[in-house]
Amino acid sequence: MKDFDVKYADLKGIHLVEANAGTGKTYNISSLFVRLIAETDHEIHKLLVLTFTEAATVELRQRIQLRCREVLERLEQPQNQASDGDEFLEHCATKYGAQDNVMHRLQQAIIAFDESQISTIHGFCQKLLRDYPFQFGVNPDFELLPNPKHMLLDVIRTYWRMFFSAEEHWVKNLFQDTFLHTAKGIRSPEDFYAQFGDTLYDEFPIHPKSALTSHFEEYCSSRSVSFSLHSLVQFMEETSNPNDWADNGVEEEKKQLLLTDSLPNFLEKENFLKEVVTNLHQRILKKEITLKQTLK
Repeated sequence: MKDFDVKYADLKGIHLVEANAGTGKTYNISSLFVRLIAETDHEIHKLLVLTFTEAATVELRQRIQLRCREVLERLEQPQNQASDGDEFLEHCATKYGAQDNVMHRLQQAIIAFDESQISTIHGFCQKLLRDYPFQFGVNPDFELLPNPKHMLLDVIRTYWRMFFSAEEHWVKNLFQDTFLHTAKGIRSPEDFYAQFGDTLYDEFPIHPKSALTSHFEEYCSSRSVSFSLHSLVQFMEETSNPNDWADNGVEEEKKQLLLTDSLPNFLEKENFLKEVVTNLHQRILKKEITLKQTLK
């Protein structure tokens, strides 16, 4: 890994720059923007700058526009004028001082700055969907929800009804009993969201798949059925006698699980059940939300 110098950074290819807070990310991004305008044929509307929050977007837009003006003003001054201490401005004065086309490009960029593509990630995605709704297969009148809580609760309630449906089967009862004993105080979808709602917005770490999960996925794929608790019941009925599972330590495993103090610890110990929860997480983020946004 080498230090990043915005004055000499390569403008071609893909680059990863790691930086802590307060180390000059905005300064370097705005300076790179100026270099792309000055040294390439890219028009301002062809340059894409993305950040995370609306507040950061406003600041970044202001800083980039200001940087373009600062460089242009410096190029309009005599090259031997006293420096104000900004190394990048002096570098630009030395490098572009005799190039009228650079000044012209910067002037055009400032005039057309309203066309610049500087936005949040979700704002850019929303713009793409607005501009090309039929190519993406979405309703042109879709809405971007600021708070998906109600949508997440709908999905959790649906999953909850499936999980706790009235069906007498030892496998399903095992999962239900284990959950109720380990998830202290969680007796409803609302309780689940209150305790683990924030987790549903995060990515789950990837864990090695258990042998049971691998066989179960093959079963679901070969029969074109969903990865669900109901399918798991069918899988166990068709592939093994319940007594065989008990002989392989299911009862002992159940006793150990019931000793667990909390659901996070329980999930941390049981990869297979973590994969079931991960599946719920994926349903929420990849399928249900996409479907509901499309139908808005």
